[in-house]
Amino acid sequence: MATYAIYTRTKEGAISRAADVFNWEGPLGPYMHEEPLVGWPESKVFWIYKTGYSIGLAPMFASRQSSQS
Repeated sequence: MATYAIYTRTKEGAISRAADVFNWEGPLGPYMHEEPLVGWPESKVFWIYKTGYSIGLAPMFASRQSSQS
């Protein structure tokens, strides 16, 4: 299980991070477009859409079980 932060990207490309986080186990479904994040607490985000307005999920850290594997 991993904890994810929620990000939003405007159609102009401006990125913002929501205060909410959540735990998720399993595939990310439509969140398939990976992009590195610079200047944010997380190092990468997975967007629904490659360009333009999109919601994204950024892994914060893996669970103990995942990190021990």
